[in-house]
Amino acid sequence: MPGGSDSVRAAKCDLRKRLVRTRDARDPLARARTDARIAETLFSDEIWRCAQIVYSYVSIASEVSTRSIIARAWQSNKRVRVPRCERGTLRLSWHEIGSLAELEIGALGIPEPAVLERTGFDAPEDAGSCCGINASLAIVPGLAFDPHGNRLGYGGGCYDRFLASFDGVSVGLARETQLLASLAEMGVVETHDVPVEYVATERRILAARSARSDL
Repeated sequence: MPGGSDSVRAAKCDLRKRLVRTRDARDPLARARTDARIAETLFSDEIWRCAQIVYSYVSIASEVSTRSIIARAWQSNKRVRVPRCERGTLRLSWHEIGSLAELEIGALGIPEPAVLERTGFDAPEDAGSCCGINASLAIVPGLAFDPHGNRLGYGGGCYDRFLASFDGVSVGLARETQLLASLAEMGVVETHDVPVEYVATERRILAARSARSDL
């Protein structure tokens, strides 16, 4: 993958702006329908069925919604952990919650756990395995993904730091319009960028780094 450079960072910044404009411009009702199908795609897969602990971002604005996913996790007796991004280090700390009422709007305008009894810090608890699949599932945000699992995030690097030490299964949520052919060929992949293992869209789950033969 290309190393970090001013040209790569500039290309990332430009692509982020274009993707946000496109995402924001889509009809909210159409987004909601698509996001419901993305959630159902995830629910139908064994990576969800085997998960015992779900590490999930809390969606805002025009991001792929995670509200129904978090609610389904609780209904299925899964444990849910959501992140805070520590301001000084830009690292994620994870906190277990049992209700969205336990969240507050943080300094960056992102819902975060109000109680600061930290569950994990870049090295979350290992939930073991189920049917040969790790039972810890991380649901990862992104502005764009590609079939190789590469993702374009928001620029802080919080999730790259987290994924670098995460031993569970990672899945990015993307509408098909956010799935690009190759972020590497677009020149927006750096050496510190960590791909996800799967990408779930409203149509399919792509096994980006696994050897699953059914996809």
